[in-house]
Amino acid sequence: MKITTDEGLNVMRIKSLKVLTVGFAVTAGALLSACSGQETAAPAPTVNVAPKNQTQGLHSGEAKNSPGKQVNCSTNGGKVGPHNVDLIAVETDNGIVGCTEAFTVITEYFENAGKSEGTGRHLEVRGWQCSADTGAQGTGSIGCDKDGLSFHTSAVQPTKKKAEDTRSDGGKVDKPAGSPADDVNCSQLFGERVGPAGGKKVDVIANGTENGNPGCDKAVSVLKEYFTKAPHGEGPGRRVLGIQGNWSCAKAAEPEGSQGVVYCGEDGPDGMRAETAPAK
Repeated sequence: MKITTDEGLNVMRIKSLKVLTVGFAVTAGALLSACSGQETAAPAPTVNVAPKNQTQGLHSGEAKNSPGKQVNCSTNGGKVGPHNVDLIAVETDNGIVGCTEAFTVITEYFENAGKSEGTGRHLEVRGWQCSADTGAQGTGSIGCDKDGLSFHTSAVQPTKKKAEDTRSDGGKVDKPAGSPADDVNCSQLFGERVGPAGGKKVDVIANGTENGNPGCDKAVSVLKEYFTKAPHGEGPGRRVLGIQGNWSCAKAAEPEGSQGVVYCGEDGPDGMRAETAPAK
């Protein structure tokens, strides 16, 4: 008899399976020991991942031939990261990582995200290769791989902004009904802030509009260039044109302007947006 599970099956459902043979009972018990029983989201840093041969032993027969099943470690261990996302252990041909190890690695990644490199925010943590989905259509999810094992965080659920926005010229911009209006605080997610040389640093916000989101990599790049050129910008708002080819940025009206708030927009009907906010 073959036992099947839906993708995303969690530990609590595994416990409820009726075990018909001793062999199936052993397999179910091994799965529970691999990815359950997490009581906290901040495990001791000395815990190591289960050896490759051990994780393979947890998934014999059918499981080894059907990788891709997932265990949501956050069901028992809690959310992770500044945006409170889920931590997902993914079954591969080599087995499935223990949730305690996954929590240890992802916690250390977030603590050191400011040291990550490149557009993909690459960082090695305890031998795991971790990176982030930061592109224009990026989800903000962090994925880590080691020795054929894998885990990742769920997509960031951006903060909803009010339907009416105030821009640097004091005018109002009404967003179409039903538009996403989703923003992502890239600085909270990856630990990188921007600002003038020698001045206070502010958070980078990748704005979501009905046309999408520019992604954290683009938003950070545009705002870094703005602050480099702002001393020679036009008018009281220090407006700078032609950033990254077709972006323009300007300091917000007071009192936000003195707090380092800057608004940026991309030219064209489908242009993206980015801005800064006081550091949190």
